[in-house]
Amino acid sequence: MAWTTIANSAVAAGAAATTALFTALRDNPIAIALGQASSPRIYGLAVSPDTKIAADGLVLTVSAANTYTLQADAGITRVIGTWTTVLSTVTAVTLTNRGYTGSIRFRCSHTAPAGTSWLLVYKNGGLVNTFSNSGTSIVERTQDISVVPGDIVRWDHYSSGAGSSSVISAASETANDAYLRLGALTRRSDL
Repeated sequence: MAWTTIANSAVAAGAAATTALFTALRDNPIAIALGQASSPRIYGLAVSPDTKIAADGLVLTVSAANTYTLQADAGITRVIGTWTTVLSTVTAVTLTNRGYTGSIRFRCSHTAPAGTSWLLVYKNGGLVNTFSNSGTSIVERTQDISVVPGDIVRWDHYSSGAGSSSVISAASETANDAYLRLGALTRRSDL
């Protein structure tokens, strides 16, 4: 089906109901669904590439909670770093928020097979909190952080003490609502 532009005059009060008008009214939704040339694209709350979430104004307001896990490919970009370290400070995970405003519960677990494991959480380069664990048990830490699109939250860790090490695991983000990745297909050349 081809897209047909319908002039305002064709649907104005008193305009004649023509076969061409009714054909366009029938065919245009199909052209939109098929992505035909010149037809409006379906995006936004219907379908949107991740790179367009904040650009299109699709920012979901959330509150920190344990209700939904935020998917790494739907509003949050996750870059995995170094999960095990000895003495030096390394970044375990960096999260860039693209589609949320409000607050998110960030969580990360750490353990110290030897010595003390230090876990630090940063927002936009500023230290938010520091946690320590001197035991061999895995300890989960949570931090509720206010966010807007563009904020970067980072978990760093290091160890202290002779022969010490720090191991990070299970970083995740949760809130009272979240974007859900659906299986929409599109040609990569269209993005």
